Amino acid sequence: MDLLAAVVEDRLTIGPTWPLLLWIAYTLLVLPAAAVVVGLKGRWIWLLVGLFTFGLAVVAAAFLAAEPDSAWARRAQRRQARRTAPG
Repeated sequence: MDLLAAVVEDRLTIGPTWPLLLWIAYTLLVLPAAAVVVGLKGRWIWLLVGLFTFGLAVVAAAFLAAEPDSAWARRAQRRQARRTAPG
C-alpha cells in the first residue's frame, strides 16, 4: 500500500508534461510568427477571429493568399521584378 501511494504521489509532482510544453511552444513561437504573416498579408479579420479560436484561425490564415495591396504582395512583386530584370 505504501508503494502505491509513493508512486501516485511521485507522478503528481513530476512537473510539466509534454502537452503543456507543446502548448507553450505553440503560443510563444508559432502564433506570433503566424500573426506577423497574417498582418503583412492584410488579413485583419482573420486576426480578430483568431482571438476567439485560440489562434487556430491565425495559423490557418497564414497559408491563405495575400491581399493584392498588402505589404506581403508588394514584397512578392518586388522579388518577381528583380528576378525578371535584365542583367
